[in-house]
Amino acid sequence: MESEGHAAAGEGLAEVVIKISDGDELGGSQPLVIVGPNGSGKTRFGTSLAQSNNADHIGALRNIQLNAQIGRRSLIQATKEFTDNLSRKRQLLTMIG
Repeated sequence: MESEGHAAAGEGLAEVVIKISDGDELGGSQPLVIVGPNGSGKTRFGTSLAQSNNADHIGALRNIQLNAQIGRRSLIQATKEFTDNLSRKRQLLTMIG
């Protein structure tokens, strides 16, 4: 049984199809993680995928430290906050564009 405020892996996430530059498509509802050695083009590839799929690219650093003042959120809370902010951003872009 799941504890309150925590979703099972993938629960509540929409199925997404990512178009890859060679015409192939990759589908799923989990985050896409690109790994490889330094200088292999991971960032360039991820940025290109994000741009060609009208998506956001979140780069990762080796040592990510969160400010202690940033509160923890459940997956459900974080997903709702993210979608609400994205919706507001899109509304603003529609108004000015």
